[in-house]
Amino acid sequence: MEPSEIRAVFVDVDGTTFRHDRYEVPATTYLALNRLKHNGIKLCLLRSRTPEDTIHLPSDFIGLMDALLWSAGSVLIENGVRTVHTIDPGDVKIAIDYARKHNLVVRYSTGTEGYFDERTSDQHNEIFHYLYRTIPTIKKWDNDPSVGMIVFCDDAQKEELSGLLKRSHPTKMVRTVEITPLGINKGTALIEQCERWNLPVSSSLAFGDGVNDITMLQAAGIGVAMGNAREEVRAAADRICGRIEDDGLYHCVKELGLLD
Repeated sequence: MEPSEIRAVFVDVDGTTFRHDRYEVPATTYLALNRLKHNGIKLCLLRSRTPEDTIHLPSDFIGLMDALLWSAGSVLIENGVRTVHTIDPGDVKIAIDYARKHNLVVRYSTGTEGYFDERTSDQHNEIFHYLYRTIPTIKKWDNDPSVGMIVFCDDAQKEELSGLLKRSHPTKMVRTVEITPLGINKGTALIEQCERWNLPVSSSLAFGDGVNDITMLQAAGIGVAMGNAREEVRAAADRICGRIEDDGLYHCVKELGLLD
C-alpha cells in the first residue's frame, strides 16, 4: 500500500516509544505523534502493559492517543468508555496452580490492580520497578477475574504451561509466558480497533519491538520493527526502522512522507 493511505498508527510502549534508561518518551517521538495527529491520523497505544502499570507514563503522551488498548487488547479505553475482557477462569486457575506447584512468580491483573500471587523476590521486584516504577503487592489469587497474567519461567516450563492453556492465549516471551483472553492478542486488537474507526486494516501502520508485537506487525497494513527488536520480530515486519535510541519511529514516519 502507499504510505499516503495511512489513516491510523498503532504504537507499543517499552522499547518503541518509551526509553527506560531515561524513563521518558523521546522528544522526536512527541514531534512525530503530534504531527501525525495534526494530519488527521488516528493514534492508538497498543501495549501488553496492564492499566495499573501505566501510572507513571507521561500524561501528555497518553493524552495524544485516540484510543488506549492495554493488556494486548483486553482493556480498551476510548472516549471515556472502558471495555474489559477477562481470561477464562479455568485457565487462570491452571496457570496459578502450575506456578504454585513449581514455585514460580506470577503476576495477575484485575484490570485496575496488579498482584503477585503468594510470592515474589528481590529480582522480580527490581524488574517491575525498572519497567514501571511500581511493584505489585502480594495477594493470593482467589478466583479474581484477570485481564492479563505473566508467569516467570524457564523455556521448558513455557512450553509445558502453554500446552495446558486451551481457553486463553499464551505468548512465550523471553523469560515469561504472557497470558491474555482467548482470541485476543495485539493483532486482533488492531483489527478490531480499525473496524471501530471504520478504517480498512490496510490503512494502518504499527511499530513494535517485542515478541508479543509480532501479531500486530503482521496484521497492520505496514508493520515496522524497531532496530532494537529481537530477530524474530524483525523477520515478521514489513520494514525495520532505527532503534529507539536513534529516533527510529520519527525517521520512519518522515521517510514515509507522513510528516508533511
